Amino acid sequence: GTITTLYTVPTLKRAVISSLVVQETAGNTATFQVYAVQSAGTAGVSNTIGYNLPLAASDRYGIREGWTLGPGETIQVSASPGDVTFTLFGEDTDVPN
Repeated sequence: GTITTLYTVPTLKRAVISSLVVQETAGNTATFQVYAVQSAGTAGVSNTIGYNLPLAASDRYGIREGWTLGPGETIQVSASPGDVTFTLFGEDTDVPN
């Protein structure tokens, strides 16, 4: 599937991502990928959080890791087939001066 940016850390912020929930919504099996990408970077094998993870029909998959991302960094995702939702949980905080 097409890689899509799920979340971008705002300027002058950092984010602590507590969990990600992935849900297959069409009754089909699927695979999905999750990437933590540096600012101005590209999603690829080197920044994979999960790659070609299987998702059964109508199933849900949870990842609880506690990633910390800096300004401009992104969480990017893809799935095949594309009937998959991604829900990200976390908190932004100001970057200390």
